Formats: sequence, C-alpha cells, structure tokens
Amino acid sequence: MNGRTVHPWRSMAAVSAAGALALTAACTSTSPTPDPEPAVPAEWVDSAMLATYDSCDKVMTTLANRVTAAVEARGPDRTRAVEDLEAAPEAATSDDAAGGSEGKEYSETNVAEAGVDEPDVVKTDGDFLYSVHGGTLRKVDAESGAVVHEYEFPESAWNANLLLTEDSIVVFTDMDDENARGRTVHTVSKFDKSDLTPRDEVRVEGSGVDARLTGGQVRLAVSSTPEVELYTGGEPVADVLADADVSSWVPAVRTNGEEQEPSCADIAVPAEYGGGSTLTVGALDVDASWDGFDPLTVMADGQTVYGTPDALYISHSPGIAWYGPESKDETEIFRFTFNGTDPVLVGEAAVPGYLLNQYSMNEHDGHLRVATTEEPRWGFEPRGFAPEAEEKSSSTVTVFAVEDRSLEKASAIGGLGEDERIYAVRFIGDTGYVVTFRQTDPLYTVDLSDPRDPEVTGELKITGYSAYLHPMGTGRLLGVGQEADEQGRTEGMQVSLFDVSGDEAAVLDQYVDPGSHASVEFDSHAFLYWEPRSLLALPATDWSGGYSASVNLLEVKGDEISDAGEIDATELAGEGYFETGSMRTLVIGDTLWTVDRGGAVATNLDDLSDSTVHRW
Repeated sequence: MNGRTVHPWRSMAAVSAAGALALTAACTSTSPTPDPEPAVPAEWVDSAMLATYDSCDKVMTTLANRVTAAVEARGPDRTRAVEDLEAAPEAATSDDAAGGSEGKEYSETNVAEAGVDEPDVVKTDGDFLYSVHGGTLRKVDAESGAVVHEYEFPESAWNANLLLTEDSIVVFTDMDDENARGRTVHTVSKFDKSDLTPRDEVRVEGSGVDARLTGGQVRLAVSSTPEVELYTGGEPVADVLADADVSSWVPAVRTNGEEQEPSCADIAVPAEYGGGSTLTVGALDVDASWDGFDPLTVMADGQTVYGTPDALYISHSPGIAWYGPESKDETEIFRFTFNGTDPVLVGEAAVPGYLLNQYSMNEHDGHLRVATTEEPRWGFEPRGFAPEAEEKSSSTVTVFAVEDRSLEKASAIGGLGEDERIYAVRFIGDTGYVVTFRQTDPLYTVDLSDPRDPEVTGELKITGYSAYLHPMGTGRLLGVGQEADEQGRTEGMQVSLFDVSGDEAAVLDQYVDPGSHASVEFDSHAFLYWEPRSLLALPATDWSGGYSASVNLLEVKGDEISDAGEIDATELAGEGYFETGSMRTLVIGDTLWTVDRGGAVATNLDDLSDSTVHRW
C-alpha cells in the first residue's frame, strides 16, 4: 500500500464539508501550521472524507490541527479524557445445510449475507463441534460428545469467537498484554483444525469490532484508543499534541511475535476528528503463512461492520459532531474492497442518525440500503435522556448507488416511527422491513424496487415488538422479540409469523412465553431454523423467578406456529451463568446440539424429549 500517488482531497458530502470548514476555521486561530496537501492513493476515491499523506510530519500536523479544533469547539470547560470523546464499539439463513465427511447435513451460523461467514462461539463441520467458551477452545466429537482436544487461552482473554475453514480455526480474543504498553490487544490466532496446534498469530492493540470470512480471507476491524491524554488540566492542547509521535496515535502490531513499524502512508485522517479512537482495517489469507499484517488505520471509531463477498462496510459516528453550535446526529459509512490483503477505500457516504446493527445495511442489485434512527440532542445529554421538545425522533431508509469508486445517494424516505426508534430491520430483495417501537410495534413495509423512488406501502401495528426479523420463504417473515401491553411494558418472548405477500404485512400466528427473553434479541447468531424439520430453536433466559435458561422449540409450518417442547439448559452455563447469551443450537444429522460454557445437550430430532447431557 506504499508508493501512493498524490491527488487533492475534496469533501464528498455537503454536511461533511460544512463540518470541515468549521474545524478549519477553528484551527486557524490556534495552529500556525496549515493542513498539508493530502496524498490520496491512486486506487482510492479522490473525493474521500479521509485524507492520507506521504510523510509522518504531514500526518502529525493534520492530527494536531483536527484534534485542537475539536477540543476548542467544546469550550475550555469541556475538555475530556481522550477515551470519553467518542462512543465505544457495537441474508443467508441458518437453514442452509452443508454435508460432513459422512454426508450428514448440518446447520451453519446464522449470518447476514450468503457466502460471508461471521465469527461465533460455536461452529461445526459435520463431524466435530468447535467451541470457544470461558477461555477454552474445544474440539468435540459429534458422535460421542467427548472432548478430543483443548487449548487454553491466558486467563486475561475474553470476548472470544472463532471462524472455521477446511483446515484451520481462526480465533479472535481480546486480552491484556504487558508487551503492548500494558494495554488491551486484539489477538487473531490460527490453529490446525486436526489437533488445535497453534500456527500463526497477529496482535493489534485495541478491541475487536468484528470480522468476516469470505473466499479464504479473513477481514477484520479493530478499535483502539490513542496513547494521547487530552485532559490537560489547563495546559494548551497544542502543546500536549506536539509531544506525541505516530506511535502514540496508531496501535502497535505484532505478527508471530515480531513488532511491525507503523507506516504513515497507511494512516487516514477524516475531516472531523476528536482524537477519541482509531479504526484498523486489514485482511489475512487463512491458507497462507502470516508473515506480516499490512492494515490501514483510520482516525475514526468503528461501530457496525457489514460484509459482502466483495466489500466491507464500516460505520463511524464522529462524536465531535454532537457538540458545539452545529451539532448533528449522523453516521459516516466507509466501503472498503481488498487488493489482495490491502484494504482500499472505494466509497463513503453520510446518513442521518445511527444504525441499530449490521442488518441496518444491505447491498442489493448495485445499491446499498441503510436504515437509521435520528434523535434530537441537547449538549451532553445522551440518547434517551434528553428533555421533552418539539423535535421528535424518527427513522429513515437511505439508498446509495454502489459505483466502482463511490457511493452516490439515490434517494431517501424518512418519517418512519415518529417519536420511536428502530428495533429491527431486514432487507429482502426489493423490499425493506423496519420495526419501530415505543408502545406499539409498527412494522413498515418499504418498496425499494425503484431505488430512486422508494415508497412505504404498509404500516402494521401490533402490541410488543420484533427485535429480529428472519425470511421464511416466499411471502413469509418471522419476527422474534417481546410482547407488551398497551402502555409498552414488555411481558415476555413473542414470536410472530407474518404474511408479507402483499403491500402491508399481516399477522398469521403468534407464540408468547411470559417472562422470558430470546437471546436473538441481542445476538442474531443465537437463531436456528432447521427447514428439513420445520424446527425453530430459540435459546432464552428467564429471571422472573431466579435464573433459568432453556431452548424454546417451535414448529413453524405453513401459517402456524406450534409448541414443540423445551430443552432445559440452566446448568450448561456453568460458573459463567451471569454471562448469558453464549448458548447456541446447531444440527448435525439427526441430532440437535445445545452448547454453552459448561457443556452440551444432544437431543434426538425424531424424539425431542430424548436428550443426553455432556459436561465439560
């Protein structure tokens, strides 16, 4: 990614240009050195919100100007520690089946995009279960339920997930590492799948945002906090920044124990930057030895990751936009493709408000559709705690044409769910489904068949809400969330089957389990619909009478939802039962597996009351 040619930087979006001008004006009074001329790589868009430079001095000058202006915009009494400036980080279907070595069908992780796998705590290849719970990587025989290999991570490791390929396991963990300036590091470890022998390792200072696996390539994003303290106690910020060097801003990277020198040509600075966090984007080929990691570090935060076979979309909400006379609520979206393992910026856009999760983005037929909620802000008041005002929250679907070197806004349709926020989104083909909620659940149907003229064709109102939406075949949509009374007080898990064959959705059937919460409300990987048996498995917890965990088994067939039983999984949580949400279900052959920290339950699909418990 070095040896880049020089192009002038120009702002893409009018709203970002306004912010850039405001900050430039602020810089003029405090920074005698003007911004240097950017150097944008030839393969990048030349209208990017991000600027890159061909020397470290130019990078440091620009960073000093940007951060000084951002701090001054908040006023002398609002200087904060660097970590407080910005918010920290947050389809294929699970009935897709693959075959093991003996031809057994098995389920795969519920993901947003076909052909793009997502890290999770449990995977299978049809012959073995691979899990990473409580700092232990396990390989479990799918016939006997016996653990055949284990690997223990350091006690300081947490937030572990894994990806699985034909020959390898890639595990992602965050951990304390005294070799990385005593800070948190995100570790990407590759293991031989046969015996869990470690093969390669990359460590990046910071915490993992997310990763995707497609075409044998792992693409990942890591969020880091610069080692620059902006709480000066009265000392001019410019003086503090003058003492910082490039290594103070970008995360340290080590590949197989060797520390890599940061490349200033691989640092990108946005027009607005408050100094709060950095986003490191890179890729690794799973089948090759990891001799080095050549990422790009963007001076921005990383929040939501959405991947396609061709690209990685990452959202960024510039926290400094919340303060000052021109505060605004918006999210920037960067689109990266990969030249080998080198990330290349090929498009960026700005949308109003914030995204709920990765399902808020979807690329289809040459267009990116983005659903966001915009809420009013007052000073330092966080979302949901602002005083009553005439301005109300509402949601918008924005459509962008995906060009080779840009994201061009095609249209937007707003005003969805006034005084409410988005709880669930699903884009299926030319239609978008958006759930907003405050007291009742409007399920909006948005016709996107003409990307330049979207239209809301339906608004179904029912009590409660859906927090996850799943396509169930032609004309059917499943929603999982909470039932609620007329005042909006939640009452327990609700599963709704909708007829979406017309312009407006209609309820076909519902199932309610009082007091419980389905894990899929918060983690889409905790969802399994096994189409060959029409079986829906929903891990859930219930704290109404003390902690209990179970898997609700439902048959979803035709226009009906029927109760098919329950698997008691309370004891599977082991000592980490307070760390709920790690339970998963998957199918291998004629067995439904329920896996958690403390073990697994093997349930006979032909007789759902026949289960065997395996302790770990």
